[in-house]
Amino acid sequence: MVDFMDDIGKKVLEPLPIPAHMFLQIPNLDGEEKETRKDDYGTDLTFIYAGDFQKIIFPEDSLERDVATKAFIDCLPDKTPIVLFWY
Repeated sequence: MVDFMDDIGKKVLEPLPIPAHMFLQIPNLDGEEKETRKDDYGTDLTFIYAGDFQKIIFPEDSLERDVATKAFIDCLPDKTPIVLFWY
């Protein structure tokens, strides 16, 4: 599970496990979709709500795509789940 820490090591937020009845559908290399509850490293999928994502402060030297992604998520309703999928 990923921990989101501030610059002094204090946990800012903790991802939640996806509900037992949910799966993530992702395409494989052949273009077919598969359902999974684990990321590419075999770790159970987790999520955070969009409203909690606002607690994350990016460093000034962050990539533009990361800043843009966060700006998009910050515009979503607070209770929108954001699945954390590491590949």
